[in-house]
Amino acid sequence: MEPKPTAAGVIPLLLPCKRTMSEIYQFYTYMTYYEDVKNASKLSEDVKNSGEVDYVLVDAQYVVDGFQIAVAVNRAIESQKIHLMDTKSLPTEVLYNLSPSTNISGGLKKHGVSPDTTRIVLVAFKPPSKRVLSIVEGQLISSLEGLRKKADEKILQKYYKIPDLELKIGTLLDAIVTRLAAKEPMKGLFSTKEVSSNTSSKTPQNGKPAKKPRSNNRRRKRN
Repeated sequence: MEPKPTAAGVIPLLLPCKRTMSEIYQFYTYMTYYEDVKNASKLSEDVKNSGEVDYVLVDAQYVVDGFQIAVAVNRAIESQKIHLMDTKSLPTEVLYNLSPSTNISGGLKKHGVSPDTTRIVLVAFKPPSKRVLSIVEGQLISSLEGLRKKADEKILQKYYKIPDLELKIGTLLDAIVTRLAAKEPMKGLFSTKEVSSNTSSKTPQNGKPAKKPRSNNRRRKRN
């Protein structure tokens, strides 16, 4: 599966998403990184009134690598496919999945664009149009490597509650992704299709409760 042609500075990442226990499909997400953003205040207001869109704007302050976002997108798509999203849309689900907390409003506020945002990752679920790419007024960076260079490890450690000792045996990215994956670990284990197929066999077609089967171990009456 090859990504569709994109504009310069748009980084396509292939996500192998798990739809069910036995089915895997591939999905491309497209990331564009901006620094020195000038219109964050307008963007934060536009997001509230944008309605349904096929992209999400991520505050890059709490992002150390594009893979971190890819994990959040992967999980959001899986949740959407099996109808188990915690939020109302795919963009907000991505923001929520970037947070180590199960507090939805806190996650959206922390990872979404605010008036003080200066660095943004535009994450599109299909090749972004010129109009979408132009909504962010800032310096487009041709590589996601800028995320790592600009990352404040102390802020990230504090936010994701990562002790210094953990970083001696692994990277900051490893520690963050582990926390994202550990949030609600049972979610997505089974698809709704699998669950319904397991429960439907136990539900009578007439809607009435099934009669309890007679036991074969009854004591025989004495003569």
